[in-house]
Formats: sequence, structure tokens, C-alpha cells
Amino acid sequence: MAKHYSKYDFHDDKVEVCKGLTAEKLKELGFTNHVKDRWYFCRIISEYKPGHYLHETLNLTITDNFTKLDSDILDEAFLQPALPYVEYYLREKAFEDCTPYIQNGIRKCDDYIKYLVDNNVIRFKD
Repeated sequence: MAKHYSKYDFHDDKVEVCKGLTAEKLKELGFTNHVKDRWYFCRIISEYKPGHYLHETLNLTITDNFTKLDSDILDEAFLQPALPYVEYYLREKAFEDCTPYIQNGIRKCDDYIKYLVDNNVIRFKD
């Protein structure tokens, strides 16, 4: 079975920001800094369906001094954590028990997280 990067909880000590990051690199990788002391990475992870305007996003924030990382998966319609993803994150629900819609979102999270790992933005501690 493929490793699900998103299975890791970014709010604990299992992941960290890589050393040597620069503002230029974060901009190049798609981060924004509209708030002066934070770098923000936001990507839609839900599947678009015609007539379906609800969507979920993966949101990563790195402090301007590149020391702290925070993440959320938000239900943008209600501006709150997306519960099915939260259940998966908290390991209350297995990947196989999630609906195909949620599994697709988890796979997209994995792709974005792998992108950030591969580009030396974040790393998982051993």
C-alpha cells in the first residue's frame, strides 16, 4: 500500500520545516505572504462536480522565520475543519473506510505534501 503522507499530523512534532528555506523558494513553489509574518500554501483537494459549490482545501502556514508549521483541511463552505478528513488525520477512520470522494481528497493532499517534501520545504522526522 502506498504511503499516505497526509496520515501524519502536522500539529505534533513529526514534521518540521527544512533548514535553508528562502522567501524566493517559497514564492517559486506557490506560497504567498499576504500576511507579513506568514507564508501560506492553499490548494483545493476536493473533486469539482457541476452544480456542487462546496470544496475542501489543504492549508499550510509557515512562519516568516521558517521555524513553525501549521496545517488544516478546511470545508470552505462553512470555514471550519472538514470532519471526514479530520477523522482520518486523527486516525479514527482507516483510508479504506472513507468514501471515494474523501479518498480522492486524501490522495490530493498526499500529492501536495509529497511535492513539499520533494522540494525540501518540509520533512518528516524519523
